[in-house]
Amino acid sequence: MEGITVLPRTVAVADVAYWSANHESNTNGDWPVALEAVSKGAKLTRQLVVFNDTFAGTTVDVAWEMHIGTAAGAIADQGTTELDIPLGSSTTTSINVTAPSSGTSAVLILESSKNGQTIFSDDGEQFQLN
Repeated sequence: MEGITVLPRTVAVADVAYWSANHESNTNGDWPVALEAVSKGAKLTRQLVVFNDTFAGTTVDVAWEMHIGTAAGAIADQGTTELDIPLGSSTTTSINVTAPSSGTSAVLILESSKNGQTIFSDDGEQFQLN
């Protein structure tokens, strides 16, 4: 799967609805298979599950950016949150993000870090804009 970078000691972040719709590729190997359509400029609430599969430290920083068109496109919205997650556990949290007001598609980038070091990054979450 393109767009996902996981370093040793995973602190993965997953958008629950997006991954439920796209947990497997189709018979042609295409992924994602279901692009969620959102209205331009819409305020979205996304439920995330965040894992702390590391050996030390319970503070996990989660950051997100909504980009126009591609992961390298202009940033339409961004934010961060700090979570306290016991070792070997996961938690769910919700984020509020605004879809771009222009363009035909968007990409939501999710990242986690500990002590300022990015541990997980996913830039493959795509949306169709209406």
